[in-house]
Amino acid sequence: MNIVYHIIVESSAEGYLNKIKKILNNIQNYFFFNMVGPVYLPLKKTKFTVLRSPHVFKKSREHFERIVSKISFYIDIPKKNNIMFSRLFKFFAWSYLGVSIKKIKVSKHSFYF
Repeated sequence: MNIVYHIIVESSAEGYLNKIKKILNNIQNYFFFNMVGPVYLPLKKTKFTVLRSPHVFKKSREHFERIVSKISFYIDIPKKNNIMFSRLFKFFAWSYLGVSIKKIKVSKHSFYF
């Protein structure tokens, strides 16, 4: 019986997401599991404005934008490698600052390619 992980990784730095993809590919070569992804989810853009001077010059403002990227993976892994995979992935993924793992959903239904 296999276990399916649905992992959503979120970061404001595009380079970190590429590193997470490389980590998963390296772990995939070690554990021999099936993976669907990366599936790129829509970007979240947040725009905000800050006053440059708090007193006199109200028309002088600065505009900033924060773009958050998300990718999703479906990973079908054998049950015997389940605990080792989860520990390895969490260790490598959480070592990057600015990367948050939004959701890890585990189900016991396997999928076929």
